[in-house]
Amino acid sequence: MRLSSMFGCHKSNEVIYKDHNLAWVFGGNSSVFCFFKKGEPTITTEHWISDLSDVLSFDDKGGFLSLELSIPGYNGFLELNGTQKICFGSLYPGNVSGVLEPMQERYFDWKNKRLICFNKGISKSDEFLLVKLHHDFCLIVSEGKYSGFIVSDPLRYITGEKEGEIDIETSPDMEEYFLMARFFNIMSDNNVYASDNDMTKVVSELKDKILPDIGLIVSQKRRRLVKNTVFDLLDFYC
Repeated sequence: MRLSSMFGCHKSNEVIYKDHNLAWVFGGNSSVFCFFKKGEPTITTEHWISDLSDVLSFDDKGGFLSLELSIPGYNGFLELNGTQKICFGSLYPGNVSGVLEPMQERYFDWKNKRLICFNKGISKSDEFLLVKLHHDFCLIVSEGKYSGFIVSDPLRYITGEKEGEIDIETSPDMEEYFLMARFFNIMSDNNVYASDNDMTKVVSELKDKILPDIGLIVSQKRRRLVKNTVFDLLDFYC
């Protein structure tokens, strides 16, 4: 099935991309989620104005290599009630000569340990097909079109760079998810708009409401990364 003009999906009976890696390249007000394996991309979409944009790439034989998906800053809400159809799939290239449409909203569902990014036009009344590319990563298909993605247990994959070290042995608990939900509520386009675009105010709020509870992040690697991110934001804006 064709999911956009740039790529499509063949349904399968099992996970195809067992050699691909997941990484959440974490930043303060800009993050990228990557699903990738090493290889030389020869078929790739173009970046938007910023290098931090959504990119899809294949090798010279049309084999899927990577998705780099920017995580939007606007907090929305998308309810998934568990009745969605689910299939496994593999990706194939279409007319990969333009730009991959980025997501408009994110929903950090801390209670269910999920990160959901989606197009603004999606509502909970729509019918979804979830295409699983990895046991913790799937694409959202609505009305036959690529409309978003879901990462399960996303905090496990936080790192400072695409091929950086990930602490997958120290699983994040509910307190860590609750703290990071607070982080994303503060560091969001919604809060920036509510603060009259005063980033100094937003970052100061981040310092006051995240750093005192930073010990709730059970992994030393993740704790250090989030702490350094807050300090970097303080240095830049304050």
